[in-house]
Amino acid sequence: MKKLIHKLVKAGRQNLNKQIIAVEEEENKDGDDARKLKLTLVKFFKENPEPNDEAIHNFAKELKLDPSELETAIYKLLGSLVNLKKGDMPDDKFDAEQLKMGVKVERKEHTDDPDIAKAISKAHLDEIPDYYTRLLKMEKEAGVKE
Repeated sequence: MKKLIHKLVKAGRQNLNKQIIAVEEEENKDGDDARKLKLTLVKFFKENPEPNDEAIHNFAKELKLDPSELETAIYKLLGSLVNLKKGDMPDDKFDAEQLKMGVKVERKEHTDDPDIAKAISKAHLDEIPDYYTRLLKMEKEAGVKE
């Protein structure tokens, strides 16, 4: 009897593990879909810096999305850009040279807006204080020119 119970418990755990894995895979799929939509939106706005409502609705049709669904994704993306978590930290919490390098890099790579570039830089520097020195070193080693 104990062996049977042990087998049932083990089978139940395996089944539960399969269910957990399936849920995680589905969550990752949803995350991948959200990331793909975010990247698609970024590309769209680079190509259409000031789209009107009609352009957004046409774009939603191209993506086979309801316009309100696309608008919600746009608002989320905008909110994430405006509310960069480290952007409000005082400049003097970061190495001045690293911050200067960071703003230059982020303006070149991601945005023309110096405030957003600074917020992105602060986020990187908060995690790795010499982030831009390391980045420059890696680029030099890879033979990337400015």
